[in-house]
Amino acid sequence: MGIVNNQTNSEIFTTYKPSRSKTAYSENKAMVKKLLRKEAAQQIIDQMQGMPKAGQFFEVLTNGQSNAGGFYEVIRDSWNVVHELNLATWIINKDYIDMLFDDLESGKLLQLNFVISNRMSQLGKGHGPNFNILKTKAMESPKCGFRVANSHAKVFSCNNKIDFITVAGSGNWSENPRIENYSISNDKTRHDFHRDWILELINSK
Repeated sequence: MGIVNNQTNSEIFTTYKPSRSKTAYSENKAMVKKLLRKEAAQQIIDQMQGMPKAGQFFEVLTNGQSNAGGFYEVIRDSWNVVHELNLATWIINKDYIDMLFDDLESGKLLQLNFVISNRMSQLGKGHGPNFNILKTKAMESPKCGFRVANSHAKVFSCNNKIDFITVAGSGNWSENPRIENYSISNDKTRHDFHRDWILELINSK
């Protein structure tokens, strides 16, 4: 994977591939993979010397070990509380669906605005049932704005009222066993742009 810092134009390349976590005692392979994706995202952030500072952005190329959900988890754990998450994705797996709504319930996430592709309901490999689970949870939650749309967007913006992070790229909130690219920025203008179009879609029902 490679990381480019927009301020210095320096590049960081690593062959890092996370080993099986010593803390993962469960035999559930899906849970182990999820933990490793978070660890891979954390390693990328560490290569960046922490989350972007205000005005910074990084271009990241991954080797398929991390995904968009892993970056959210790292940000959430760094902040403790995410004030708002504005999310658009093509597909999302059940682990991340459960995690997001658990975060809303526990207070780790205060507001979720979610645009999901209408294609997810038509896909195999469990995506259709997961779509129905997502839709049910979103409709039942007073802390979630939700819209199904003809969308292929893959981006999220989140904030803690101090930092305004946007992660945009090719990866979904699911397993991505292939090369993926991401742009990670701390810029209120970028954050607000994505928040605004997501909210516009949600409110245009």
